[in-house]
Amino acid sequence: MAVFAVGNGKLKDEILKTKKEVKTFVNQYHPNFGYGATEIYFGY
Repeated sequence: MAVFAVGNGKLKDEILKTKKEVKTFVNQYHPNFGYGATEIYFGY
């Protein structure tokens, strides 16, 4: 499962701090969201 969001990084920071289920995350360019896109992968 992947979650996509666009903003100033507060959602990403909160997810990385509070969710133990985060498997990995990648900061990169995404064609739908531009530079600074973060893909967060959850392992359940």
